[in-house]
Amino acid sequence: MRTMLTLGSHRMAHAAILAAIFVVCSTASAAAATPPTVVVTPYAQILSGNIGAATSGVGVHVTLVRAGSSIDTAPTATTNATGEWTATFPTHSVGNESDAVTVSYTGAGAPEPSSSTYSSITQIATAAVIATNGSSITIDCQDFGLECGAEVPVTVHYATGGTGNFSAVPDAEGNYAATLSPAVTGNDSVSFAPTYEYGDGTTLSVVLAAPLPGVGVLDTFGPTAPTCRVDLVDSAVSCGELHGGSSYTVEQTRSGSQVASQTLLASSDGVSTDAGSVSSTFAGVQSGDNLNLIVPAGGGEPARTVTTLHVPILRSDVIDQDNHLDAASTTGSCQAGELDVIDFFVCNGSNTFSETFANHFPSLQDELSGGTTSISVPSFNDVSPVDNGLVPTSFTAYADLANYSKSDTSSMVALTLTPLGGGSAKPFAGNANSTKGVAVSGLSPGRYAASWTLTDSHGDTAQLTTWLVAEASEGGGGGEGPPGPEGPAGPVGPPGPPGPTGETGPRGEAGPQGPAGQASEIKCTIRVVIKNGETTRKKVCKVLLLPPGTRIVASLLRNRVVYAVGRARIVRHSASLALRSVRATPHGRYTLKMVVKNGSQSTTIVRQVRF
Repeated sequence: MRTMLTLGSHRMAHAAILAAIFVVCSTASAAAATPPTVVVTPYAQILSGNIGAATSGVGVHVTLVRAGSSIDTAPTATTNATGEWTATFPTHSVGNESDAVTVSYTGAGAPEPSSSTYSSITQIATAAVIATNGSSITIDCQDFGLECGAEVPVTVHYATGGTGNFSAVPDAEGNYAATLSPAVTGNDSVSFAPTYEYGDGTTLSVVLAAPLPGVGVLDTFGPTAPTCRVDLVDSAVSCGELHGGSSYTVEQTRSGSQVASQTLLASSDGVSTDAGSVSSTFAGVQSGDNLNLIVPAGGGEPARTVTTLHVPILRSDVIDQDNHLDAASTTGSCQAGELDVIDFFVCNGSNTFSETFANHFPSLQDELSGGTTSISVPSFNDVSPVDNGLVPTSFTAYADLANYSKSDTSSMVALTLTPLGGGSAKPFAGNANSTKGVAVSGLSPGRYAASWTLTDSHGDTAQLTTWLVAEASEGGGGGEGPPGPEGPAGPVGPPGPPGPTGETGPRGEAGPQGPAGQASEIKCTIRVVIKNGETTRKKVCKVLLLPPGTRIVASLLRNRVVYAVGRARIVRHSASLALRSVRATPHGRYTLKMVVKNGSQSTTIVRQVRF
């Protein structure tokens, strides 16, 4: 049976979802003591729960842990007469797959266990699929090794007003299914709240946003609710997990006012259930902006903002590893507490970060939406003169840059030379990343360190150091005398040997930029599987935009040592790749090598990932 409520605020709607979860928990445990329950809503600062007994006055202490570091602690909550409690993080939200929540209980009547840590909270976010016509939702808990009890509560906030509460119950396939009436559209907000037993005997409920109707199919590594991302260097904005062929509006706002807006048509691989995406360029996106993804009004329903990417502080200074024992490093500014989802560091409380390697692609995940903000700092593709090259005391220097495997001619490159034997650094005017290059003159013979510093359109920098040797031109003796009279022409002599290769001419104008290719996207995570009371952790990678093929074979390596292997079938240019460990795999950066098989041909893809 479905009930319709008219709710005046998001908080009331949230309370309705939690109430439905507690009903499920109470019903399921009527014959036994109710275990403590914790309810988490990703991208929100509020948590709640019930200790499983009608005991008031029990203290509840909640801490948010991100990538192993405690980043926020909620003020101590106290249970009411029914054992319920609510806690609010003052600064941060549960916002990504690496987050863990520690809940501890103190005082008379505190439950057992007295402390629990919940990780992989969003692992089941890809479990739901809504029919294209919006008339039903199916939730696949078993694919994640989870038992979600007798039912999974589903809540719909209709765009035209009112709320529908539904119960998804097991069907013949072992999934949880519910009929949605009235049927939903992309303008309606749908959430589902699976509740399952955690490994320590407690119960975890997660309130998750469902994907849009008609996106994804069951028994695959399915879609999530839509998210957006932006690169602050090239101002490219994209939003994914959309219904292919439908239109969406991307709006850029700053301090509450609209800066720009574009309505775009989502494209996919041509299969109706494949997740689509939109992409475009928004000039001048900066920290503090919001990027709103909106389902336009239609069919008598008002527009709905599906997700909002909050653009954080992010800037980077990179020192590249050179051939002269100078260590690589990366420093920069960032949004305190946010996670770099590629290199797995948490921005410190001073809004800065520091790494001991060259990170040209820092990428922070928005803890309020799950979207990402990146900067793609260009890298040096080539420099002239080359490292340890011989040069005259006057020459012209050039640098070639690349970004996402494409030539970058917009960034500036400055050049400074410093004598290796000691002396002051001397900067030279000009842009080495141009057809004119940088004119160098007035050098004394000797060895020099050449410092090449690029600055991109966002203000990020990267520095490369090479060495060179300046040689004096041959000469000597007295001054040149006046020219003598022209002598008679001599006989033609035999051909002489080939002369030396002349100096390299000036670099020509850069050709037009080729069309952008689609690089494969990879998102890896540790999936927690709880079965028969035992907890195992599996390495799973979702691979999108694969080249044509039927299957994929992969290996996870570090320093040429294989740590895990896996294979998967490719379904519509994507695959869910489960990796099997062949040796202990500590946390850190790895190389994921994937071979896509297509008949007798194969394509090799190499990416850096982190577990």
